[in-house]
Amino acid sequence: MHYRSGKIVQYPVVARIDIVDWYRTRQNLIDGNSRYPKFKGKVAWYDRKGNGFACTPWKNPYPDDGLVSLDIETTMTDTIPVVIAVTAEKYLPETASIPLSGPYRHWPWGGVESALSDTGEVSLAVTQKSKDWSGVHITSSKGKSVVSVKSFRNPALILNVCPGNDLYGNPASKPIKIVVKLYSRQKRKPSATIMIEPKHEWEKIRIPLSKFKPIPTKEVLQNWLGVTLQYHEKAFYGFTVRNIAIGEAETSDKGRTAK
Repeated sequence: MHYRSGKIVQYPVVARIDIVDWYRTRQNLIDGNSRYPKFKGKVAWYDRKGNGFACTPWKNPYPDDGLVSLDIETTMTDTIPVVIAVTAEKYLPETASIPLSGPYRHWPWGGVESALSDTGEVSLAVTQKSKDWSGVHITSSKGKSVVSVKSFRNPALILNVCPGNDLYGNPASKPIKIVVKLYSRQKRKPSATIMIEPKHEWEKIRIPLSKFKPIPTKEVLQNWLGVTLQYHEKAFYGFTVRNIAIGEAETSDKGRTAK
């Protein structure tokens, strides 16, 4: 990367970490059988056959210095670099977050059923066998996410949720009470309670880490593996969750902060 001031910054692009093959992109990155467990980007687009391309973010170390041009050089290996597009976004600290990397893995229990969609959403459905306090474990297929609370003024767990239907296909008509636990290798799992409102649309919920009991320790956050979502007693309605992350509790974007 060449800057207006004359600075030059090199960004080594590593196959299977920064870039991946265009062939069977959806199958290899989304369908749960990832060939690239260390890939740190996201799927940008894929066609009906699952072929497509992914994108990887790069944080500009000199945002106040104009970026004039960039050179792409190959190391003459079997990997052929192809650049389809370059874009940019403004970095806003208040909206920054540390995501739970996908594709997600999910393990339901207590007679409920879970499924992972092509777009990375985990849905939970009630059945005739559903029991009280049933739920689902959701973890990253790429291992732990290291979270530093120093990155945020008021750190919070962020969930995007949408209510589902009851056993007979009727949409939720009352709030769904859910116990949320931070899943890690530590024995004690910090937990908090949220209400999923019956709005039948996606809602972003932020749960300040200070609301969890016990308050997550440094060890929990450095070994964050995912979340456990458990019904508070009865499982009447299903729900869907996506875009799990840790970020700021109070921001200017739309969403609700759990009290």
